[in-house]
Amino acid sequence: MKKLLSLLCVFALLLSLTGAAFAEDIAKTDSAEEAGTVETIGTEAAAAEVPAEEAAEEKTGISVGRVQEYAVGGSYYINEDLGIGIPLLGWTVLSEEELAQIFVAAGQVMSDDWSESVNALLESGQTAYLMAATRPCETIENGSESIQILVEDLAVLGVEMTEEEYAEASVQNGIASLEGSEVTAETIATDTVVFGVAQHPAVELALTYGETVIYELMVVQQVDHYMVTYIFTVESEDHLSDLLESAAPIIDYRSAIDPDLYEGSWCTVCGAFDMYLPADWTEQTDLEDVESYVYFVSTNADKTMASVVMYLPITELMESLNIAEEAVPETNMLEAACEGSDHAHMLLNDIPAALMVDEDSDAAYVMFQTEDGGLVVVAFTPYSDTDVTAYANNMMCSISKIGA
Repeated sequence: MKKLLSLLCVFALLLSLTGAAFAEDIAKTDSAEEAGTVETIGTEAAAAEVPAEEAAEEKTGISVGRVQEYAVGGSYYINEDLGIGIPLLGWTVLSEEELAQIFVAAGQVMSDDWSESVNALLESGQTAYLMAATRPCETIENGSESIQILVEDLAVLGVEMTEEEYAEASVQNGIASLEGSEVTAETIATDTVVFGVAQHPAVELALTYGETVIYELMVVQQVDHYMVTYIFTVESEDHLSDLLESAAPIIDYRSAIDPDLYEGSWCTVCGAFDMYLPADWTEQTDLEDVESYVYFVSTNADKTMASVVMYLPITELMESLNIAEEAVPETNMLEAACEGSDHAHMLLNDIPAALMVDEDSDAAYVMFQTEDGGLVVVAFTPYSDTDVTAYANNMMCSISKIGA
């Protein structure tokens, strides 16, 4: 099975060599002096060439990202440059040396500096790994499931593609590259999936190696001129659904606060967190007439918008979730609180959090854990109001640990 994993890693690399294939086809069909639209390059859609000087101006280096461990909420891969991330609870992240070996297996020459190697690959118009992680299979002996994140810089290649074009051409290139190998691939479904809060194209494939069949899901996300490809390789289709439910978090930092809305003050939540309040919003702490777990309520001047901050101590959280005391150390309380509800993962200034939007109450709920295991819930209402949504996004971006 180690051989299969190695083959699949190389296959993942080949899957995302799409922009390069487009650029090569453009070079064959257009002269150096011509620029314009190129028809049907591996897909039925068109791809537009970007002038070389414009591509050179857009080309910049990126961070390879980092894996952050948290006392609560497990670990995450985070890449602030691209604004992407993924939860890794229960996964073992490949080292930079192990990632380099994948490229060596594909015929690439790598330097000792991983970040330098990644950017050198991107600048030469090739695909680079940002992160890969594995975990043991449950039913396949000595087998491993994997998550892989790859990136390609279309600006360097001088091409423009949509996410859908990129996904379609990636699969065509990847399947063609397997001809004559021990692995065969078949497309099962092409669809879109909610990844974070946005819809992105996804392609599911069945990969066969001898008598072993495993499943792969490729999700494509465009970030500026970069195409990011997430590849999930698992032993059953059920595992794909489970992964997607907890796959891509929303990455928000204080730098994302809209300066046009930023005129206000800061308040302290539970003595450990800071949160921004807009200029005409007031904090109400006289809460004798509401539930004891409500920490404070804030409203705008005419009381048409509101934010409610609640705190559930670990004891009340255990009781409400029916979790025994001895099970607490092994339980991701944030995940347990969200179980059964549609939610998106978030990282708010490096705080693992979850976002739920409830249409019935017309409210959005952001939840995160305190160091003592309790749960903070920040609600914004009416969330369907675009003005509230704008302020809520600012307030969510501001949530941070004191002193961070």
